[in-house]
Amino acid sequence: MYENCYYITERKPEDAHLKNATNKARADVEATLRELGMREVKIAIAFQGDNASIAASLNEHRNTYRIWKKELAHLKRGDTLVVQVPAISHCIFLGKLVRELRQRGVRVILLIHDLEKLRFVEADDVPFKTRVRQRLDESSLLKAADLIIAHNDIMIDYLVGEGIPRERLVSLEIFDYRMPEDFQVHRPWETVDESNLDAPGADLIIAGNLDSDKVGYLKDIGRVPGVRFQLYGVGYKDSSENAVYNGSFLPDELPAWLHGNFGLVWDGTSIDTCAGNYGTYLKYNDPHKTSLYLVCGFPVVVWEKSAISRFVLARGAGIAVASLLEAGDAIAALSPKEYEAMCKNAAAVSTELRSGHYLKQAVSECMKRLDG
Repeated sequence: MYENCYYITERKPEDAHLKNATNKARADVEATLRELGMREVKIAIAFQGDNASIAASLNEHRNTYRIWKKELAHLKRGDTLVVQVPAISHCIFLGKLVRELRQRGVRVILLIHDLEKLRFVEADDVPFKTRVRQRLDESSLLKAADLIIAHNDIMIDYLVGEGIPRERLVSLEIFDYRMPEDFQVHRPWETVDESNLDAPGADLIIAGNLDSDKVGYLKDIGRVPGVRFQLYGVGYKDSSENAVYNGSFLPDELPAWLHGNFGLVWDGTSIDTCAGNYGTYLKYNDPHKTSLYLVCGFPVVVWEKSAISRFVLARGAGIAVASLLEAGDAIAALSPKEYEAMCKNAAAVSTELRSGHYLKQAVSECMKRLDG
């Protein structure tokens, strides 16, 4: 469909076995871009990490820049390049490279997975060298591109405040979650006893990192009344009478194993609100686990101040609460018919997510602006 268009792929081979969504999100983007007729440009770099000396790090950044430049040397005027950010091969010179590409007439679109400046805004344990690298890497790159696909309108407002012109920003709305054509969406409303008008049930799914040292609110889920938690992921070491640990699975396998009534989109240090560094980040980002739950057909429980709550409520695919302590009562207030409607709305979103609808829509808007 899109001629003379390219996209970057980066991979760490050692991460292929990891049971998290990091590679899944990027791989889904690549699958959609490939479906749109774009061609792949592979970048393979062994990143040594932030623990190297300053001199060694600078040399690594220069080497990364040279590799990217070599792999992109064939691009010509009128070509379009899509880059997912942050780049896996962190490089403070990628902004310089993008400016050079644009000077040659190559059009560059960035797709944001994470904004590191926002994600670590409250962290006090990030090394100074890493903070400098994040600032140089991220800020210069964002300002160099033709267009940027951001998560949502709230992230767009933030970027405008950071000096990015609004006309260069396109909203993704939500991350797609590609699944095989024969994937069967769950029908959780069918587990609800129609004679029980008090509640549809309150099994909340938590999928992801379950290490309570990193995800602080997990230590206190035993205090949440009226619900049971179905846990999936790595790092679980706690125990609670209202929690069931179901193991960990690869991202493409996980949807078939999930069971419950709602997916929970929560993060940070507290069950009272989404606090702390990762909790605050929910005000701006689209968590990939939201897409996981919705693609399965599960409505979601989200924090009322989260950016993704706008999408969820607009589509009627879940409920928003101020505190996790309110979740049980909020679910109990739903009739089975209301719950069934939420499940069917989630299933409608699932159809879109599985097809790559949201990225295709964002890319179409980018092309209109570039060609306009």
